Formats: sequence, C-alpha cells, structure tokens
Amino acid sequence: MNKNNLKKSLDRKIGEKPLFTNADRERFYEWKQNANHKKRRFTAFPKVVSALFFICLVSGFIYYAGSDNPFQQPLPPEQSADKENQEQNESNNPIDYSSKVNPRSEEIKEDFSYDLTLQEAKSLFGKYGEGLTYDKTNKSTGKTNLTSEFVYFKSDEFDHMKNMSIGKEDFQQGNLGILFQITWKNENELQSAMLTYLSKNGERIVTEKFTSYGYFEGKDQERVQLKYTLDMQGLVLESIGESINKNPESLTKDDLQEVETLKIDASESSGIYDVKGNLEHFSSMSQLTSLTLNQAIIPEHLLEVIPNLDNMTFIGPTLNDLSSVSASLDKITYLDIKESSFRGNAEDIMELENLEIVILDKSTVTDWEKLEQNGITVLENPPSN
Repeated sequence: MNKNNLKKSLDRKIGEKPLFTNADRERFYEWKQNANHKKRRFTAFPKVVSALFFICLVSGFIYYAGSDNPFQQPLPPEQSADKENQEQNESNNPIDYSSKVNPRSEEIKEDFSYDLTLQEAKSLFGKYGEGLTYDKTNKSTGKTNLTSEFVYFKSDEFDHMKNMSIGKEDFQQGNLGILFQITWKNENELQSAMLTYLSKNGERIVTEKFTSYGYFEGKDQERVQLKYTLDMQGLVLESIGESINKNPESLTKDDLQEVETLKIDASESSGIYDVKGNLEHFSSMSQLTSLTLNQAIIPEHLLEVIPNLDNMTFIGPTLNDLSSVSASLDKITYLDIKESSFRGNAEDIMELENLEIVILDKSTVTDWEKLEQNGITVLENPPSN
C-alpha cells in the first residue's frame, strides 16, 4: 500500500481535520503557565508559616526569661503592695528577726547578770558567737575601758576586729545579726552592757542597755529593774543595805524608814557618781539625819525632800561652792567640807541659816573667822564621839 492510499485510509477512520489544532496548542501553553504560578504560591506558603512560628517562639522565650512566673495570675493591687513591702523589709533585714534575732536576744538577757566576771562572761556568751576582749578607746571621750564584744549570726565575709565601727548598714547587709558589748571596771566587776540589733522592719538600730546601777533600758527606753526589788540605783541600795544591815536586793520601801545614817561611797568608780531616783523614795527616809557623799553628787530636788536631814558631809571633787545645794540644806546644823573641793568663802557658808558647826580647811577658807563671829563653830577635824 502506497502512502496516498494509507493516508486516505486513516482519514476515513479518524477524520481529515487535525486532532491537535493551534487553538489546542495555545490552551496548553496557557494552562502550563497558570499551573507554574500556582505551584510557586503553594511552595512559598510553608516558608512564611515557618518564619512566623520561629518569631513567636523567640518572643515567647524572651518573655519567659524576663518573668519570674509568666503563668501566674497578677496579684490584686493591695496584695501587690503588701508583697512589695514584705520583700523590702526582708531585703532591709536579711537576718530573720523572728527565728534568730529575737530568740537569741532574749537568751542573752536571761543569762546576763551584774555579778558576772570576765571569764564567766566569755564562757557564757562565747557559746553563742564570736567574742573579742580588749582595751577599747571611746572616740568621743578618749577614755579606755576593758571591753568584751560578742557578735552573733556573722557572715563568712565579715571580719570582726578590735576598735572597728559597726553601723546600721552592717546589720542591713547581713554582716551580723546581734552585737553584745560589756564594759568592765576590772576583770571581776562589770560596769555596763549594751545589746544592739536591727529592728524587725529593718529601718532602725535598736539598743538595749544594762547599767551598773541595776536598770535595764529597753528598746523603747523603758527602764526595768533587774537586780533589785526596789526601784533605785544599785550603789544607793547597797549603801542603804549596809546602813541597816539588810540585803540590798530585797529592800522594800518600808525599809527606807529605818535609815538613820547613809554614806554613798563612789570612790572606787570611774568619774563622779550621779545619784538619781524619785522623790517618793527619798522622802520616805524620814529617819535619815546624816548623809555623806564621797565622790558623788545628788540633785537639789532630792536633797530637799529628805525631811529630817541634819548633818551633811561632802568628800571629793564635787563641790566648788554651795550655790547648787544651799537652798536644799537650809535646815542642816552640821557641815563637813574639809575633804571636798570647796573653794568658796565664809559668806558662802553663812547662806546656811541653821548651821551650827562646820568642818573645813582654814588654809582654804581664809576668812573663816567671820563664821565664828556669826556664832558658827569652826573645826578642822570632826569632833570625836
């Protein structure tokens, strides 16, 4: 079969017109172009989604890192303020007050006694914390006293040294929780003590003082008598006890009425002893007629309420003239100023209207004859009994 016959035979079967026309070709190319465009859009979409997911992941991590607890619900305003105040107080006072400072300070106060010796104090208070004992110089007065310092709840970084200044910031920063200081007259005699710590809210320093005359001055400056039943200074009560032969720690107000002669001798103490007390106690000494002050001074308002005081003796560097006590001594008949620092004259002494006998140093009171001319007996030594 030749080519022409074969072509005619095929045309009869499938038709003479072409099956794939130019229009078909154009439609094919148009479809192919649209298909490529859709494919590009489809493949770009996952990339965009991945980028967004990565950005969200990074943002979430940054938020989480900057928050203590990002899943916790925010506190109401009042609770937030309470929490802020609590956190501030805790930061100001890193040594826990309730569980450490307060219980330990109470233990120290319970163990404290005026009868402690240096060695006993070291053993007693050293069991709580680190202690130093040395001759400490007071920067304001220049005086040096034997001092024991005990620190409690000390941090590892805090180096407790002699003569160091310990301030409020040391307590707030947690360097130590409590400082307990004892000042000694000598190794066997305690002079005073002071307990120092930070207040519960961390805003101020609290000092509680134990004084040699038997008082404890508390955190709000209240005074509590620790050593004696009667609310008077230790040396005064000891002098009263010696006068009437009774234990000074058990003296009562009724015992004051038995005192006839009283000598307050502070010659062994450092400095001048300042007698203090309330009017009621001194006015209760109704039988007291003779009072001697050795290196001690007493305010005029206490002297004048002693109802029957008749004899007065001053010893030591406490009396340059009588101007500070003359009004309260206008009832006395006997005055001994020979061993005092009196540097006045006869006119000064004659201010005491009821004075009958005066003991003095005639080389000091050079015009003493004026006293005799006014009916006052002048002696250089006390009359023998």
